[in-house]
Amino acid sequence: MKKGTHRFLEVLRFACLTTIILLGFITIIGTSGDDEKTSGSDTRERGVYKFVVTEIDSGEFERGVKTRKLDMDKDEELVEEKTEYFDENENLRREVKDDDGDELDDYENQFDYNVNGDIEEARYGYYDGSGILQISNIIVYTYYNGEQGDNLWTQELDNDYDGTFEVDAAYQYTYVEHGDKWDLDKTTYDSDGDTETNYTYTYDYDYDAVNDQWNLTTAGYWLGDIDLDNQISEVSYVYDDDGNLHMSKTDFDLSGEIDWTYVFTYDGDGNKISDEAYWGDGDTGDLISGIYYTYESGDLVKEESDENGNGKIDSVIYREYDDDDPEGRITKEETDYNNDDEIDLTYTWEYIDN
Repeated sequence: MKKGTHRFLEVLRFACLTTIILLGFITIIGTSGDDEKTSGSDTRERGVYKFVVTEIDSGEFERGVKTRKLDMDKDEELVEEKTEYFDENENLRREVKDDDGDELDDYENQFDYNVNGDIEEARYGYYDGSGILQISNIIVYTYYNGEQGDNLWTQELDNDYDGTFEVDAAYQYTYVEHGDKWDLDKTTYDSDGDTETNYTYTYDYDYDAVNDQWNLTTAGYWLGDIDLDNQISEVSYVYDDDGNLHMSKTDFDLSGEIDWTYVFTYDGDGNKISDEAYWGDGDTGDLISGIYYTYESGDLVKEESDENGNGKIDSVIYREYDDDDPEGRITKEETDYNNDDEIDLTYTWEYIDN
């Protein structure tokens, strides 16, 4: 991979990371997508599928949930099956997946927690040809004790576990106190496990007195440690009058000029109704892409995508929910990949609660 391409991907990763953190999600447990949907029309998964979600005997755990994906075009043939086990605190402890419908386990992930309910170790593995579970990746988490709000301190990754845990990469986090909560202040990343910092992410905040909240206003991306004064990119954030994130602006090469902007808008209930990307500063440049959301009774029922910024909708996702279900769980999702009023992919859910 060319050096410039690698740097571009790293900066994109940084921009995504800071946006995720801003929206309130620090990814603690890695999960794999059940169904990859790519943009090429020749690679997209098409058909009608049903998910049967069942409460099952959990054995040593408090609760077990099995999700079966059935191909409705092939007499409900099993496509894949996932079984999850939760403890009494609703923590996911074990996840087993048959990803090809042959009723044999292909993957298994295991998670351990401390007394505070924080994850301490995640193990990711696969079943070999003999049916033996081989752990391939491990992530170990440590937490502050009596300081920094007892938040996550380090995240160490062994990406090729061979029976002995060896650190291949590591994150370390520090926080800043804002009233009764702690926000992320700095993240350092050791990308090769040699205890040297390869990348640093920094975060600055301002207090919004009107909405009584601290807002992330600037996130910086650095090569090495910040002491080296080697910042290469920066993302700045703008909020609307209600305190919702309105814009995310990236200065890719720290030239002082904004290279691209994400723009978010909301309805009166705080639901996001548009998510657009523009070249340049703000929403006056050329549109790169856009996603537009429609709600009914608070439920997201339609998602329309302009994938190339030409002002035309390229694909549409429709969702239906069970109005009689106390949790309002989803029952159907239909995707029209080409916006030609023909459904290409359908998912349906059937819940069987014991």
